[in-house]
Amino acid sequence: MSPPICSKIFSPAKASSGRASSARTGDVGLGQLTEDGADTTLFWNPSFFGQFCPLVLSSEACGKGYLHLDTAEQEMLRSALVVRSTPHATIVRSAST
Repeated sequence: MSPPICSKIFSPAKASSGRASSARTGDVGLGQLTEDGADTTLFWNPSFFGQFCPLVLSSEACGKGYLHLDTAEQEMLRSALVVRSTPHATIVRSAST
């Protein structure tokens, strides 16, 4: 079951005044979407994964499903999703990543 609140994070046009970033934590975007949040979304929402993945990776890679991508491919997708949800953000990774 995917969390319904995630759909609001992916609508930057509706929330242009609500964008924020935090260089201290590496969180960016409406609702402070982190790479962990992107990981959860890509894992628990196969429909979204199916639409978003081909924008970043090859169709062949996407056909494997999120869990079966290698670590570098998963990281690439997570980073792309964080940036896509906040087009003008600069990603600053926290010390824990």
